[in-house]
Amino acid sequence: MALEDGATLTECLSRAKTADEIPKAMRVYEAIRKPRAEKLKNASEASGVEKHLPDGEEQRKRDEEMRITMNTHLKKIPAKGEENKHPSSWIMGYDVVGHVSARFLLYNLC
Repeated sequence: MALEDGATLTECLSRAKTADEIPKAMRVYEAIRKPRAEKLKNASEASGVEKHLPDGEEQRKRDEEMRITMNTHLKKIPAKGEENKHPSSWIMGYDVVGHVSARFLLYNLC
């Protein structure tokens, strides 16, 4: 997250052409980072609960789902242009530059 924060901040500030545009760039930065950080925090908390289930039916069901995931999504590395279907691809496959560019277009700040 710290690397994403730094990259996103760099991308946002690099688009400010004057000092007067810095506050706008910072608002875009916050609009991008806050929802993503909250989503990752929630996913991390849920993962912590899921990974520390006590022995029993829920734990066995989780283990079976993980086994299926390992056998389907994790064995094959997607080819260039192919969709990454790994459950955590939204984390590792995040495109900082693309996200910043889209947000600046949305706000007509480019």
